[in-house]
Amino acid sequence: MVVQALVLLVLLLGASGCVVCMDAVDSRNVYIADHAEIGIIETRSNIDKSRIVLYDKDLNEIGSVPLDIAGVEQAWGNLPVVGTCVYVAPYGNFKEGQGHEVLQIDRTDLSVTPFDVDERVLNGAAASDRYVFAFNDLNLASTISRCSKETGEVKKVIIPDDHVTSAIFAEGSLWVFAQRQGSTGEEEDQIGLLYQFSEELEKIGIYDVSACGSGQYRVLVHEGKLYFTSLEKAQGCDLRRVGVFDLVEDELSWIQLEKDYPSAMAVFDGKLLVSHCDVIAGRNTCSYLSVCDLAGGKVETRKLAHDVTEMVVIGTKLYMANSWERELYAYDANSFELEKSVVVSSMDDDYSYLSNIFSMNDAD
Repeated sequence: MVVQALVLLVLLLGASGCVVCMDAVDSRNVYIADHAEIGIIETRSNIDKSRIVLYDKDLNEIGSVPLDIAGVEQAWGNLPVVGTCVYVAPYGNFKEGQGHEVLQIDRTDLSVTPFDVDERVLNGAAASDRYVFAFNDLNLASTISRCSKETGEVKKVIIPDDHVTSAIFAEGSLWVFAQRQGSTGEEEDQIGLLYQFSEELEKIGIYDVSACGSGQYRVLVHEGKLYFTSLEKAQGCDLRRVGVFDLVEDELSWIQLEKDYPSAMAVFDGKLLVSHCDVIAGRNTCSYLSVCDLAGGKVETRKLAHDVTEMVVIGTKLYMANSWERELYAYDANSFELEKSVVVSSMDDDYSYLSNIFSMNDAD
């Protein structure tokens, strides 16, 4: 009966026809948010129609939040979570490039608050308690915009010649990954960089992380250390590495892996979990999971029966998503045994893809 009631609730939400369905159904949204365990972003690049699909801990679909915008997050990007809110940066319809707002989704009631960062075609976002940050790379330069959550005031800083790939706010600073073309112009002659900015966008430092590659899109912070994977090679690097940057000592090290294409990451019980997937080449390229003991340094490699483009740990469960096949998997995070898998429903008959997955647990 509970499942039937939830299904009826979803139908009622979908029938209202509003953009985010907040005003008339606040109590219903709170009910869904209370029972949701994970959210999945479904989007497309050419039509202004996306949504956040919500699932409970047993992978039952229990609701969705429609969004009238295209290109909600990249398929290999970083999704910031601050307090009860998650932030997404739509780059918009590729035909128009209209994306200029970072969307704040409150996981307690599914309300959506836009923050205009006064830049279009956004590549990603970060957030602190006071500000929302976004970045793009137009006109041969990258722009980082900061929007006040309280006043809406926007401040910007430009990084010439570098392509910003991701950013995260941690330990009172904004950490920005960027890549720079080397002198030869060859594909592998790139430089991976990590900028440190204050919350006021004053540059504090810049660090060369090329030993771990370039094109850093996946980043996470755990116990004062910034972990990152790299999408592209750099000067003399080994891509079978997870970069580790100590935010206190400003020192770079890495975890050596056995397999290529490290991608999504999560932390569970003192272990760093790293999926291996070539998101550029496409499906069925490298389906492994590295389990890295952060204390002892041991790395265990597990073969998977499917690709993993997105991943999140909630409690003792490891949730994985395969964007190409539109599949969602629930594993026991202790034994790595598959408990359940489902196919994510489609919002209509047109092609769309899954761009990200996040926890609905406000204790993150």
